[in-house]
This record gives sequence, C-alpha cells and structure tokens, in this order.
Amino acid sequence: QLRKSESLQLVARRIMECGGDVELWRERFGQNLDFTMLDRRNGAGWELVLKLVCERQRRLSASQALSHRFLSSESLGPITADAPKASSKQSATLRR
Repeated sequence: QLRKSESLQLVARRIMECGGDVELWRERFGQNLDFTMLDRRNGAGWELVLKLVCERQRRLSASQALSHRFLSSESLGPITADAPKASSKQSATLRR
C-alpha cells in the first residue's frame, strides 16, 4: 500500500536508488506490489506514471496528465462498474 507516508517515502528513496528509473524500480522492488490497475488497457496507467516520474523537461503538465487516456471515462468506466449501486432510499437522500 502506498497510502502511508512511510510507504511513499520508501518508494521515493528506492526510485532514487535506481537513478530515477521507474522501470528499474519496478523490476527490482515491485515484485510484491499489485500493478493490475496500472497495467490495464495496454499499460495506460503505467505509461502515465512514466510520463510523470521523469526529468522535468519531459514531464507532462497537469492538464496533459488529466487528458491522458488512463484517466478517460472509457478507462475508468469498467473500474466503477463493479461498485455497488445506491439503493432507492440512498438515492432519495442524495437528491435532497
């Protein structure tokens, strides 16, 4: 899990140990991590990671990143399709 501050710091340290090469980091340290979400749609998420974790000159801008195919509604659609639907009672509450 990358949600804890310590985990994020460890990932950042290890990426630095790999000279900033995220592909090398994934090979060396990613064996126990789940990249399923990033590998969907022909690796769209991983491609976005590579375009964000790189030298500043090559890095995507925020607007470019938000326009990336990984964040398109087509890409996100199947992910949310498994989410439970709100009951009619919950929907009525949300409409108020």
